[in-house]
Amino acid sequence: MLNDAGIMLSHRKRKQRIGRAIRKNRLHAGLSQKDVAEELGGGQTTFSAYENGKNAPSMEVLDQLDELFSTGHALTKLWQSLNQEADGYASWFVGVVEVERESVEIREYAPLHVPGLLQTEGYARAVLSYGSAAPEEVANHLQGRSARQDLLKAENGPTLQFVMEEHVLRRPLGGRAVLEEQLARILEISALPRVSVQVISMDSEEHPGIDGGFVLYRHPERGPISYTETRYMSYPTEDTEVYDGYMSVWADLRGAALPAPASAKLIREIQKGGDQG
Repeated sequence: MLNDAGIMLSHRKRKQRIGRAIRKNRLHAGLSQKDVAEELGGGQTTFSAYENGKNAPSMEVLDQLDELFSTGHALTKLWQSLNQEADGYASWFVGVVEVERESVEIREYAPLHVPGLLQTEGYARAVLSYGSAAPEEVANHLQGRSARQDLLKAENGPTLQFVMEEHVLRRPLGGRAVLEEQLARILEISALPRVSVQVISMDSEEHPGIDGGFVLYRHPERGPISYTETRYMSYPTEDTEVYDGYMSVWADLRGAALPAPASAKLIREIQKGGDQG
């Protein structure tokens, strides 16, 4: 989003803006930080970090605050407007990126395409160009996706675990050359100490993740967070029951997948044009 001077607001300034709005509405409602924290089921320190602009609240938290303050979705609408296409991300995805940047553990099951954190530019362009996306929109999102991958090389970056379906690694999105480059990138990243990549073979009779992909985050302050995505809208949830349910599925997925060394061997075979199955 552009401010009055035509300059895109930084993420820090966006957090400060929403923080001030939260504080203003809390005071108008006659509530203390302690009152609100208790209603949210979290600590006062966590809520204070929202108000002072240190941390960005999730859309789930903003929904709760709008209801608590009787603001008629004003806070969620403000956050969406502040983040509309900001930094190369759709407004509804900004909260996810914030969680991703700060998490100490990330686990992702990808049944449809290579996870964004592992995508090459060519593969990402093929994914983002699907449908009617304008070239400038694709370029904007490519920039954002590239920035997300900085955490792969971050000194104190998160532990990353990925489970993918074999058919994802065989589908030549963008053409065979793009796929070959993508497979090489996966092998390169999977060799990093903090990264694990496992593949569920097409021969596998078990399919515990048949109901769709998901991402699980372990945030140092907010705790466990789960994320699912639809075509147009999604945001993280801090519901521990939902997280525990996905963790159970995650354990089954890893059990059904090939071990990391065997997965790397399969990826190299696909690179060489090995037969399916």
